Amino acid sequence: RAGAEKAAEELGIELWGREEIEQKLGRVALAELEVSEFKKTVEGLPLEVSYDHAVSLVKKESKGGLFGLGREEVTLLTFVWLPCYILEISYSKQEGLVKKNIRTLKTWNVYDALSGKWLYSMKREPPLKIIEAEKVIQPKIKGTKIKSLIKKAFKKYKEVVTPRSKERYANKLASLGIPLESIEISIDSIKEAYFPYYIALLRKDGKERIIAVDGILGDLNKVVGTVMTTNLSYVLEALKD
Repeated sequence: RAGAEKAAEELGIELWGREEIEQKLGRVALAELEVSEFKKTVEGLPLEVSYDHAVSLVKKESKGGLFGLGREEVTLLTFVWLPCYILEISYSKQEGLVKKNIRTLKTWNVYDALSGKWLYSMKREPPLKIIEAEKVIQPKIKGTKIKSLIKKAFKKYKEVVTPRSKERYANKLASLGIPLESIEISIDSIKEAYFPYYIALLRKDGKERIIAVDGILGDLNKVVGTVMTTNLSYVLEALKD
């Protein structure tokens, strides 16, 4: 690094590190460089829910209580593609009281790629399609980070012996979507995919939050809403493109 800096200085070239890239180009540009190239054609699940349906849910969520008390102002309502990782996970569990058998099952877990939260699990591999997409939010973390969290939590769950520690790591595994009856787990593959969401930015008394309507199931997803609110500036910056 020192040699490169000296050579660059002699040639009049300015080298940018991570902090300089973020300062000059923004966090979204940095994420695109670190995680994946910017995408307009993505793999994902197609939109199934109408805009009007999303509007009705947003109105209901923002209207407040009796006589409109606590009403929130809707300052933005748009459609986005949420970056996710699908982890194909094999897990073994013991069955039978007298004759014990080991059975291996599979699950496809979906995690958001902004903070790594587990969203839901599927018993079959989802039928992803190639989609021409706009308003694509880029991943902020790598799928390998989620894999590492799962493997670390599972290892600790197997190692600890005190009830308090067992409970703590059991809760951690549950929050990651890992069945607690698992005696062994294997993460067989990680696939980046994009899921459709309508998002609304709500404001009240100077505070802002995002609510998210699942573009496949048609219901409010509070986990995704919380994830996007936590990453509010990153999401809004992505929507400028």
